[in-house]
Amino acid sequence: MALHSPVVQVSHPIVIAENVALPAYAQGDTSVPLIRTTIGDVFDQACQKHPDRLAAVFCEENISWTFRQLNAEVTRVAANLYDLGVRSGDRVGLFMCNYSPGFLLLLAAARLGAVAAMLHPTFLAHELEYALQLTDCNVLVVQPSYKTTDCIQLLLQIMPELETSDSCQCRIAKFPFLTAVFVAECRGVGTFGNHRLCPTNWRSISGLTCFHTFVALPYSQATVAAISHLDVKPTDPICISFTSGSTGKPKAVVSSHRNQLNASYLTGRFIKTTGHMVICVPVPMYHIYGTVSSAFVVVTHGATVVFPGSLYTSKATLKTIHTHQCNVVVGVGPMYVDQMLHPAFGQTSLASLQCAVVSGSNCLPLVKTEIIRRFQLRQLLNIFGMTGDIAELDAQGYCRIIDRKKDMIIKGGENIFPGEVEQCLTEHPNIQNVAVIGVTHEWMEEEVSKA
Repeated sequence: MALHSPVVQVSHPIVIAENVALPAYAQGDTSVPLIRTTIGDVFDQACQKHPDRLAAVFCEENISWTFRQLNAEVTRVAANLYDLGVRSGDRVGLFMCNYSPGFLLLLAAARLGAVAAMLHPTFLAHELEYALQLTDCNVLVVQPSYKTTDCIQLLLQIMPELETSDSCQCRIAKFPFLTAVFVAECRGVGTFGNHRLCPTNWRSISGLTCFHTFVALPYSQATVAAISHLDVKPTDPICISFTSGSTGKPKAVVSSHRNQLNASYLTGRFIKTTGHMVICVPVPMYHIYGTVSSAFVVVTHGATVVFPGSLYTSKATLKTIHTHQCNVVVGVGPMYVDQMLHPAFGQTSLASLQCAVVSGSNCLPLVKTEIIRRFQLRQLLNIFGMTGDIAELDAQGYCRIIDRKKDMIIKGGENIFPGEVEQCLTEHPNIQNVAVIGVTHEWMEEEVSKA
């Protein structure tokens, strides 16, 4: 998915360029100049312009920051990373959900010219090993647990040297570039529904360092001054996002400051609200969609972003929209269906909501209609970009998704590859053979079936 190239826009048809054979090419509005600076520079401008405006809220952690406070937090994180030795081009791995440390690290990396590697907390041990070797992370920040997974035990499977390494001086055979592994223990981490996972006592592992203790270390104004003089360029990379692509093997996609800034800026321009944007973000930050609609929309539009929780729930999302008077919400189609089916939907006032953004997959027409009607929206944006799907563009400039080149299953915006599911199932001793296919689903677009 590439948000920088919105193909479907509900309220505005695409304009077909003159003297170009149809349906091979479509051209949007080119009158708006692109931003040609860095995320750090634009963030500094936003902090100067809106110092007392609320910038970010993390409901599960009971944390909220104004732009002034957010700037101070980002400065502290960036300074301590700089003193640790993190420099331009170094990779900082984020293995976590929607928690405040990841948000701060993303902006701190931008200020340093470092690159945030957005690692999915859903990764199994072999997947995390693959991702870390692919990105050559210098620093890794993890949460202790994810749902029922003990992330510390997962780490020890692929880097047992942590048990004998010194803090911030790791020597890991499989990951020669990795020198520091931090654990960010936040409110809510390890909680999933009514089950609370008690992860490994990571504080007894010598190679692991508490992230909050680390960023609380004193730093000098000389360090802050040195950071302000770093030569970060718009074309420098800012994040590495993992996408399933269309071939079945997760790919590490590198985005630059210019790419992410303009994806956020242009997406924000499509959104029509009265007053400044207050955006409810239930989608994960480790997806490109979540990155653009959270940290960077704060930078480009002076928006307030509100995270209902570390993991998505319809109840928390509805409560967040109501409590924080959000006028924009982002999500994939099935999230909105889930919210409409929740008992709290009709009992919670969503009068502040003006726009819903749908991405991750092509939203079904029936779902679009129901979202607009039941949420009583002024606007719905379906942003569906370059995904490798086969599409048709008609004479009016409307795009219709008709097929995919591969047998990938798209369920609620998530890419599922039959081969991976088949491989997992065949490891069961009572299963001799299996074939996984996708079947049409009314709300989820597709569901996984097996035979």
